[in-house]
Amino acid sequence: MIRKLSIFAVFLVLLGSIGLNVALYRFAEAQYREVRQVRLDPSSERRFVAANAALEPAGDGVARVVFFGDSRIALWDDLPQSPGTQLVNRGRGGETTQQMLLRLERDVIDLAPDVVVLQAGVNDLTTLPLFPHRAAEIIENCRKNLDAMIARMQAARIRVVVMTILPAGTVTLGRRPMWSETTRDAIDQINRALRSTDRSGTGSVVVDCDPVIARGQWIKPDYERDTVHINARGYEALNALIEPVLARLVAGGSGPG
Repeated sequence: MIRKLSIFAVFLVLLGSIGLNVALYRFAEAQYREVRQVRLDPSSERRFVAANAALEPAGDGVARVVFFGDSRIALWDDLPQSPGTQLVNRGRGGETTQQMLLRLERDVIDLAPDVVVLQAGVNDLTTLPLFPHRAAEIIENCRKNLDAMIARMQAARIRVVVMTILPAGTVTLGRRPMWSETTRDAIDQINRALRSTDRSGTGSVVVDCDPVIARGQWIKPDYERDTVHINARGYEALNALIEPVLARLVAGGSGPG
């Protein structure tokens, strides 16, 4: 009996080890593909060429709203609805704020939007465990890049809805070897900077997503898809938060500061 239990225990350990290795392999493969993709097209130049060329004019009395950012924008399938708007998604998974700066002119400014909804920064901050000696530099560059994008859009007379960086969720098995809890603190640090910047008179507003999406430094369990993404219910909650802000901006009013 004891021998059988021992054999069964060894079998479970081996099975668990195989499962762990498969999960780690899949995560590593996805990361490798992402790195290679960046090398081939660092500014995502090919990604939206056809879509930008085919974009229909917004029409008289219709405001063009561009959603710009990383995968958290790219996965936003049902965008917030607001009467009299044309909604355009220009989110690209895996991008850092530096990469977004490279394509800001092409995928945002050149589209002449009236309003831009910006969600960016998490991919900068998830690199912290890989380059701990550069932590302060990475955080500061993320902040500067966000400010630079906002300033460039404001200079083009675009109203910007600056969303605070959404928190991280439960760390999945495949991500654990390359994860640090310092990422959560860094997200909080950038968000404090976003909230504290005086944007009065700029036509831009900061929307604090934490009261809706976060529980402390974590994505609320009901809204969590994986470590850095929210699910459909999370996007529904964001829609309820963003829709009245868009309505005010499109109508020429002001949103929350």
